[in-house]
Amino acid sequence: MTLEWLGGRLAIITQSLRWALWAHALWFAKMNDTDLLGRLGASQAIHPVGRATSILHQGAVLALMRVWDAKKKTGSLPALARDLRQAAGDAGFFQKMVVDRGEAAAQSFMRDAVAYAIRIEEECKSPERRGLKQLRDETLAHSRYDDPEGDDSAAFGDERRLLERTVPLVDQLSEFIDGPRPGYAVSLVKENMTIKAISPLLWAGVRRETEDELLAYQTRVYDLEHPEEKIVGADQRRQQGGGTAPGPGPAQDYRQGGEADDQVV
Repeated sequence: MTLEWLGGRLAIITQSLRWALWAHALWFAKMNDTDLLGRLGASQAIHPVGRATSILHQGAVLALMRVWDAKKKTGSLPALARDLRQAAGDAGFFQKMVVDRGEAAAQSFMRDAVAYAIRIEEECKSPERRGLKQLRDETLAHSRYDDPEGDDSAAFGDERRLLERTVPLVDQLSEFIDGPRPGYAVSLVKENMTIKAISPLLWAGVRRETEDELLAYQTRVYDLEHPEEKIVGADQRRQQGGGTAPGPGPAQDYRQGGEADDQVV
């Protein structure tokens, strides 16, 4: 066991946690944009917005549960807890810590390693973590068909509550394992604040499509649903000796002579 090993596992945890923070912040911002449905009205954009909302929420839960996955070979906090317990009982690890940081710091590290491991193990028993794990296992990562086992169903807001406890824990573990961060580095807690602050900007730009955009969408859907008309039209132009000279551009409707070839796109 080495500090580099611990730091490597923590880096994977931090990466997954950032995915969870972004996905949750974007989902939460959409859910709190009370004017969004008014801006969209009867827009066709309401359908992809609805799908994107569900995908973001599911992505947040999946990424967060990667952080809290209990399997040994994962970049997760439970796996890190096992590493910390192993390091705390490793005489060779202690001697390397003495060389690197001094005996007093090494003794403090060994003691705190166990305390962090206990903290992670206790969080694994929380109702939020248990409920989200069942949601991930039986609904998101797999599709359970029969009745679910146990009663650890997730409650609304569980992912937010677990995220809010996970961010400072990972932040503290970063300084504990990697040492004090440089002055230019931003803590994960402050990074989370920034993510929350800028996420609403995405939805602020979502609006109802213009008439031209709607026409382009309808034309595209028609082309995909009736590819045979596109090919027949090109064959007719060949028979008339018109060839397949390129039109003004791919955005122009082929029924107006703008299609360049027979390819169904």
